Amino acid sequence: MKNQKKMQEGRFVQFMGILLLLFLYAILWDNHIGHFILNTIIVFSPVCWLMSDEKEWWKTALYITCLTFFIYALFVFVLKVRIW
Repeated sequence: MKNQKKMQEGRFVQFMGILLLLFLYAILWDNHIGHFILNTIIVFSPVCWLMSDEKEWWKTALYITCLTFFIYALFVFVLKVRIW
């Protein structure tokens, strides 16, 4: 029973951390602070790490970096849409 309560508290802290990071990203985006690539990597690496059970942070950072560059290239070069 005690272990289950501790796990629920951990999940709540995890959820609040993700929520805080998403609000930070929205503020950065709205105020045009930084660059899309840098902000996305900095904010979504911890979000994905918090959501997953991955122990090694560098795998999550590598995944987010590749995904961010793919999304950026897709919008800028293929769809001809300015991001930022």
